[in-house]
Amino acid sequence: MKDKILELINSNQEIFGDGFLKRFPTDEELQKAESDLGFKIPEEYVWYLKTFGHSLCFFEFLGYGLTGTAIFVTKTLEEREYGLPENLLVIENCDEYVHCIDVVTKEVVSWSCYDKDGVIKVNNNFYDFFLDNIDNAIENYDDF
Repeated sequence: MKDKILELINSNQEIFGDGFLKRFPTDEELQKAESDLGFKIPEEYVWYLKTFGHSLCFFEFLGYGLTGTAIFVTKTLEEREYGLPENLLVIENCDEYVHCIDVVTKEVVSWSCYDKDGVIKVNNNFYDFFLDNIDNAIENYDDF
């Protein structure tokens, strides 16, 4: 899956060329993030963070800001104040809802403090979710 993601991004530079803020975390920063969150960050998301940093095109998967702020940690802790389950890691802020990785099942889910529907499964895993977003960006690029 990682190879396919890299291949699609590298072969579509007109779409993704400047689409990632390449601020990569150190192992110490990741350890601090895990300590702040109270769980281990899933391997798939660590790969994303170390490979891309933070996305800025068509989709915005949270990573680290240029100043070193762990945006995904800040957003996860913020959403916990509104009832986000402790086993969810926020990876994308969609305003009225967030996409998260369930650190137990590894599924990507959506959650909103405004809905009483609870946690809704979106994809089986982060790699599938990432591929879906890449495919969607490629498919809709000419519309922008």
